[in-house]
Amino acid sequence: MPKFKDNDLYSGVDAIADRNGLIWDGQYGSPYDIEAMIPRELRDRNEMEGFSFLFDHTKRFKPRGRGRRVPVMAISSPYQDDSPELRRQAEAFARRFGLAVRVNDPAFRIYGPAGTLPIVFWRADLHTAV
Repeated sequence: MPKFKDNDLYSGVDAIADRNGLIWDGQYGSPYDIEAMIPRELRDRNEMEGFSFLFDHTKRFKPRGRGRRVPVMAISSPYQDDSPELRRQAEAFARRFGLAVRVNDPAFRIYGPAGTLPIVFWRADLHTAV
């Protein structure tokens, strides 16, 4: 089972995983990519790129257990200000790609540098973020 070792920039990754009954997905592929979380029929890479400002320092999480499991939750930590417009954009992304979202919830802060905020996305049909 992959474990994330806290460091100067990231902390609490495993604690959030444990609280949610998940494990950190490791660094497979791009650390910014959440395409594997999106139902296949909704994936559109070109359209996703229009929302790239929502993603930075992303950590993904998948269910515990044997076998290949797709991630069901991701926490992004972009350098953005919390604003009504940012929240609208995050909600639009989530709606378009079949996800749920929570913006700037301190319980999901894993990336420490000032000027970032946590945005958590999850597959509500497969997981409930806590």
